[in-house]
Formats: sequence, structure tokens, C-alpha cells
Amino acid sequence: MQIVRPEPVTEDRLTSSDVPLDDYPVWSSVTYTAGDRVLVDIEAYEAIVDTSDEPVAGSQKKTPTWLRLGYANRWRMFRDGRDSKTTQDGGINAVVTPSQVVNGLALLGLEGLSVTVTMTDPVEGQVYQKTRSITDIGVGNWYDWYFAPYGIKEDHVFTDLPPYPGADIEISVQTASPTDASAVGRFVIGMVRDLGITLYGTSVRTQDFSVRERDGFGNVTITRRRHIKLCDYQVAVATQRVDYVKRELDNIASQETVFIGSDQFGSTVIFGFYRDFDITISNYGVSDATIEVEGY
Repeated sequence: MQIVRPEPVTEDRLTSSDVPLDDYPVWSSVTYTAGDRVLVDIEAYEAIVDTSDEPVAGSQKKTPTWLRLGYANRWRMFRDGRDSKTTQDGGINAVVTPSQVVNGLALLGLEGLSVTVTMTDPVEGQVYQKTRSITDIGVGNWYDWYFAPYGIKEDHVFTDLPPYPGADIEISVQTASPTDASAVGRFVIGMVRDLGITLYGTSVRTQDFSVRERDGFGNVTITRRRHIKLCDYQVAVATQRVDYVKRELDNIASQETVFIGSDQFGSTVIFGFYRDFDITISNYGVSDATIEVEGY
């Protein structure tokens, strides 16, 4: 059981990105018509009425004149949850230079063919490179091999990055052709903290926020909304490390964190926050912990 506390990727830490920052025109002090969309720094806004207000100030008025739409496409992978994705046809390439030493990277909500992570030190050159397949071609029989659609391994964690200060971390999402879609839901870097050993008995599930309603004739209307991951981790903690584990969990209370139950099971990798945790000091050697986590 590991956690990665996110190191913020600020504008000065995004060394390069091939995703253009051109979703909409940059705001200028002219009069806009209702429905017009603009960029202010890395955020997008839409005019609710005809207005010459500055978008940030206009969105905060008692009667707003602008509506904040969210982050620009380039920045979605570094902000919010894994469902607010940076998308681009033909692949995505980005380089981040962390402000401190990191040894963990999580790439969540991926779409494409494969992803390559490369770490380059300014003195020693390339010190790390690893490629993972995003498509899941694991099948149980020949019929599925020929006819079943491929699955997607959306979530990947890299917890073995060498701790080089000042090294560039490059991620490259590849596609089969220039017209195929690619996406990154969330990019998270930080230091990996080991809490214990994830045990069998850990449960994973999904909470769906869609609404299903039936009218008087029994017809169903479905309002589709997002769903989130939930996981109850069963963890064996060395008794001598109980205070450390409790302190680490206290430090991330109500903070978005990557929880890694096992890198063999993508369903146990969640970017979110814990609802509750309980540590029972069972005996001298090993204690039992339950950590309830919900996705962001």
C-alpha cells in the first residue's frame, strides 16, 4: 500500500507541451456577445450576457456576466480530477521539471496505444525510460482474440523513478495513427510513501451518480452523470510504524492523493481522498488497518 502526495505542476514547471493553448481567443478589453468564449491565463470563460467585464471579476458578481468553464485543454491533465481530460488526436507529449525530488508518477485516465515515461538529468542524461501498453489485449480464448474489442488499461503508476533533483520528466502517449484520439486524465508526481502491505479482502466498487426515473407508464429516463471509484483497503502495518502511518494519513486529510493498493490491479489505484481510516494494534509485530477511499 503506497500513497503519492501531488507536487503541484505550475506554469513555470511545465517545460513543454505539444497541446496548443488555443482553445479560444485570449480575453481583451472589448465588448463580448453572450456565448463568446475566451481564455484568461489557463482558464476558459463564456459570456452570459453582452459585457465588457473582465471575466474573473464578472464571474464573481452577484449577477454574473461570465461563466467559468474550467481549465484550458493543455492544463486539464494537471488540474481537477481524472475525468477532466487533456485530449488530442495523434498523441500527447509533455515535459515537466519538478521543483523538488520526486520518485513517483501516476498517469490516470489514459487513452491511446501506449505511454512512455522518460527521465533526463541535465548532467547524466537519460536515467530512466519505461513504456507501458494502454490497450489490454489479454484474452482467455481464440474467439475473444479475433472478435472481442480490446480493453483499456487507463491507470498506470511508476513508483521506481530515480530521485534526481532537477531532472525532466517526459510523458509521451502514442496512438496507432495520427487521427486516433489520445487523452490524459490526470498527471501526478510526488514522493512515494509506503504504508504497509495490501491484503486480500480489499474491496473495490463504483458509485454511479446517474439518475434513473420512471414515469407513470413505467418508461425509464436516464440522466447520465459521472461515476467514481471507491475502495476499502485492508492493510497490514508493521506495529512499530503505526504512528508513522497515522501521521501520514493525518497529513493528507481532505487532500487529493494517489492511493496505490497494488500496481497489478488498476482498480486499486485511486486519485481521491480517504473517507475514514482505522488502525487496530493487533499484536507486537503486525497491526491491521482499514482505509476507505473515494475517487475525486
